[in-house]
Amino acid sequence: MSKRRDFFIRLLLIIAIICCSANISWGQEEDSVNMSYPSSLPAKSEFSHEDILNHAQSSLDRSISILNSVATLMGVLVGLLTLIVVIGIALGFFEYRRWQEHREQAKKSAEESKRYADEAKKAAEEAKPIIERLKKTEKEMDTLREEAKHLPSLSEHFSEDQKNILDEYGKKIEFLEAFGVPLESEDYLNRGTDFYQRGKYDLALTAFDKAIELKPDFALAWTGRGLALGKLSRYDEAFTAFDKAIELKPEDGNIWYNEACIYSRKGDKENTLNSLSKATELDAKFKEMAKKDDDFKNLGDDEDFKRVVS
Repeated sequence: MSKRRDFFIRLLLIIAIICCSANISWGQEEDSVNMSYPSSLPAKSEFSHEDILNHAQSSLDRSISILNSVATLMGVLVGLLTLIVVIGIALGFFEYRRWQEHREQAKKSAEESKRYADEAKKAAEEAKPIIERLKKTEKEMDTLREEAKHLPSLSEHFSEDQKNILDEYGKKIEFLEAFGVPLESEDYLNRGTDFYQRGKYDLALTAFDKAIELKPDFALAWTGRGLALGKLSRYDEAFTAFDKAIELKPEDGNIWYNEACIYSRKGDKENTLNSLSKATELDAKFKEMAKKDDDFKNLGDDEDFKRVVS
């Protein structure tokens, strides 16, 4: 709109300039007519018939010239007005076309918005049962977390019922993870325990690491990490993990016992007996566990081992 207004202003300025030019030319012609008469006219009797005719002819020529100028100017004005009208019509036509385009675009946008709204409504309806299942699963997780608190340590024997609890726990964790539901460090600890019991030590290590990421001072997760690394024969990393677990919870006999298992698997008798002795000092149950544990079969006839577990 501002461009069209500037254009009309320029046209009006052009017309004004033309009119001023015409007025100036007319004024100059009138001045020339006035100057053609001498300041002191001769007496009437001095004009001849021929002079009068010449003067009349001259006046007539000037009048015709002025009329021609006026006619020319009127023609220009008419042409300009016609051009303005044509331009105005053209601009109006383009404005109308643009308005139509905007209206079509708005109509198209409204239809797309309606389609998106319908799709969103449909998606919400489809998601409703999933949301209900998520809520139900989260409630069930509370029960499983409570049951998992009574599970044995990784180095102990798991019954079939206890393995089933871990298996169900793992399925629900996978379901919640798929929908981005935040989980607790204990969930990943139990997930790692499930993988460890099934011999999937790489997956167990990943789960234990996730538990540690959420809770860096989680001694049980560090213990699980050490056991998983031991099963993968990554002994140096395993002992680093056990050292961290002992630093966090030195009074936990399970940590010392599990460390002894890894030392025995590596064939390090001295450190095996040192860690096992510490475990039995904290809890005598580890004596009987060690006698039945396959990790200590290589020390079954060793007198020092027998002394520790007796």
